[in-house]
This record gives sequence, C-alpha cells and structure tokens, in this order.
Amino acid sequence: MDDYGLHLMLDLSGCRSNLNEPMQIKKFLEEIVDKIEMTPIMPAQIYLYPSHAKPEEWGVSGLQMIAESHISVHTYPENGWLFGDVFSCKSFDTERALLLFTKFFEPSHTKWWIQTRGEGFPRSTT
Repeated sequence: MDDYGLHLMLDLSGCRSNLNEPMQIKKFLEEIVDKIEMTPIMPAQIYLYPSHAKPEEWGVSGLQMIAESHISVHTYPENGWLFGDVFSCKSFDTERALLLFTKFFEPSHTKWWIQTRGEGFPRSTT
C-alpha cells in the first residue's frame, strides 16, 4: 500500500502576462509536460470561456492530459488571476513546475499547496 501521487495546486494573482492568450497557454501546457518529465496522451485542449452571466469573469481554461494524470489552468484576465493544477501518480519536481508557472504568467503573488493523494492506493506488487 502506498500513496497515489502528488497534487500541486496554484493560486496566482496579479499576473502580468499570457492570461488572455489561448494559443500561448496551449503551448505552455504542451511544453511543461516535457520540462517536468511527463507523458502527454493528447494535445492540450483550450477553451475560451465567454461568461455571459458575468462578462468580467471571462477567461481561458486549458487541460493537458498526461499518462500520469493532468495539468490544468483556469485564467481570469480581467482580475489578473490564474488557478493551476499539476496532478501526477509519478513523482515530479514541484519546485520546477512552480517556477515554470510563475515565469510564464508573472504573478505578483503566489500561493501554492502540495497535497499527497490516494493514501493507501494499492500498487501492483508484480
């Protein structure tokens, strides 16, 4: 019995770049996979969310599925916010992932957590 993996969660505020750039975010998601040594299983998916109910809450959501789980971003350009996740059953350099996110989005404030997930997840013994 072991843990399943790590989940890095990021709240970035005061972001100064790339929040409203769907193609740049797609490129970021596809490049971070290699930089943290994960395995992409499909091209990054990007969705420009118009938020008809609250136009100021429009943004870009992106998802990169990886064999090990996923990497995601949700941006709010009008407010300078980004919420990001890197979840993986394979160990990864969380400090490098955090650095890549902060370098790309240039936040003035960064809050992050690392959560171990799947306590007691049964791993194959063969």
